Amino acid sequence: MFDTKDLLSGKNVQTSAASKGTIEVPEIVRENYTVIGVSNDGFMTLERNGNIRQDVRLPANENGDLVHKMIKDAKYPEIVLMTVLGYDIIVSVRESSE
Repeated sequence: MFDTKDLLSGKNVQTSAASKGTIEVPEIVRENYTVIGVSNDGFMTLERNGNIRQDVRLPANENGDLVHKMIKDAKYPEIVLMTVLGYDIIVSVRESSE
């Protein structure tokens, strides 16, 4: 019996597997991005190592509110973006040191 956390919902989940079996786990990618701006349709402009990304929507949660407030205050938020199973999730937000 394993106690795990669903990365998409945040809920704790129990699962079981045979002792000699295998369990598939998703590939998880965590990357830091600087938020340069937010478009009128809610997509963020993200920069990492000179590369621009514009396919991540500003979430409707406290992380999204914090990003929006920092942009409004002329600050550049730095986010940790976790990608799992094709979903992008903002894990944390802080003011960029650059």
